[in-house]
Amino acid sequence: MVIKDCISKAVQILTASGVENPLLDARVLLGRVIDKTDVYVIVNSDNEVSDKDADTFFSYVKRRAEGEPIAYIINEKEFMSLPFYVNPSVLIPRPDTEHLAALAIDLVKKENYTRIADFCTGSGALAVSVSVNCPEVKVTGYDISPEALDVAVKNKKTHNAGNVDFKILDVINDLDKINDKYDMVISNPPYISRDEMQLLDKTVGEWEPHLALFGGEDGLDFYRVISSFADVFLKEDGVLAFEVGHTQAEDVALIMSRNFCDIKIKKDYGGINRVVWGRFLG
Repeated sequence: MVIKDCISKAVQILTASGVENPLLDARVLLGRVIDKTDVYVIVNSDNEVSDKDADTFFSYVKRRAEGEPIAYIINEKEFMSLPFYVNPSVLIPRPDTEHLAALAIDLVKKENYTRIADFCTGSGALAVSVSVNCPEVKVTGYDISPEALDVAVKNKKTHNAGNVDFKILDVINDLDKINDKYDMVISNPPYISRDEMQLLDKTVGEWEPHLALFGGEDGLDFYRVISSFADVFLKEDGVLAFEVGHTQAEDVALIMSRNFCDIKIKKDYGGINRVVWGRFLG
């Protein structure tokens, strides 16, 4: 079977299953199987695909048709122009989170920060991205999931991020056990409310770890806890920066106003308030 026939058949299968971008997904999956770029797949549509590769490709197509996210099928997601290994133990990095990474990188460089932490680090995408762009800063990523930290360590090694460490921590219950003070803490915590959990797209709700999604009844539990324990882990005048849900910026800013000043809100690519940050009053 040639490339164009593989793609055509895959598009039919994915379309019938209601996949949103069947042609793009088919090209990505086939490119991964034959170890070629999407452009190669388009330009060389008459090239033959081996029976073995075709079998692998259609097994991937079947998984995609069943709703499994592309990132889990190919075990990779790009973030901050870097490839990150992902599996179902971690949340798939989103473009929106790049705004939090960019803010952290900018502040580390401007303020000459030497130590920062990433709470609920998951795949380590935030921590590793900051380290790659600011190799002089010491970064510690915390997460409750040992399986997630296995993924984070793998990404650390892939990108030679020698100044990153990862530690097990239950952020909700054990923040008082942190013995270090940081110049800055960043976090993309679980922030989906109970009602929103019922409305999630099936590619999220049925595949991504609920531990990394559910933020309590109103989705704000992690913001309350992390903000209230700032004196444990932040230096005086240190910065705390969160990614927030699309309706949560004002609520999170209010939560932070009790012990933070100079609170700012940053929009994402879609013009939605996505990052809230401020300086600890100490």
